Amino acid sequence: MEFPVRGPPRVGQGLTLLLAGLSSLLVGQWARPTGNEPGLAVIMLLICLVGALFGQQAIRLQRQARRSAHDAQRDPLTGLFNRRAFDQAVRQTVQGGTLALLDLDHFKAINDHHGHMAGDRVLRGVADVLLDHLPAGGSAYRWGGEEFALLLPGLFPPEAEDLLDSVRQEVQVRSFAGGAHVTLSAGLGQYTVPEQLPGIFSEVDAALLAAKRAGRNRVMHVVPALT
Repeated sequence: MEFPVRGPPRVGQGLTLLLAGLSSLLVGQWARPTGNEPGLAVIMLLICLVGALFGQQAIRLQRQARRSAHDAQRDPLTGLFNRRAFDQAVRQTVQGGTLALLDLDHFKAINDHHGHMAGDRVLRGVADVLLDHLPAGGSAYRWGGEEFALLLPGLFPPEAEDLLDSVRQEVQVRSFAGGAHVTLSAGLGQYTVPEQLPGIFSEVDAALLAAKRAGRNRVMHVVPALT
């Protein structure tokens, strides 16, 4: 039995309360001494049953909608947020902070030597490290492949650089699937207002590339322009 409830989560609650209220009014009317009307009792019972079924269905659809919204913003492999969630977070950010991009070094070798399932376990392990080090208010994203992003409102260099270096060191010493070891490189940049985030992204990506070219397994930040 399906009901066409596809609105926001509160719609189901509102409909359930409305039906409960109408049922109460009808039951109250039936309880008044208006004479013997046997058919009315059956109608009231059916209305209450339909109202209860409708309310249960509405709640179920609400839960499905919440799960769908949650899944739409999550990377299915690591459980981290995805790019869609990042775009939304950027629109909702109200304070300055640090944007960081991280990339696993020579990750293709992990897949080639240990298999893609081992590579997936490495990605999940690195995601766990990121979540373990994430400060309050910060958020972690799987950007794609072996690349990750961190949005750290309220955290500025050098604190953000220290945090990323701690992440780098922990990843370096961890033993992943099949005894595999992996390192990561990172680039970071500061933004003072959220509107700077789209523009600073290319600069942070350039800092990440510079870390790769400098030998990998290191953290580099955007050099502020001289004025």
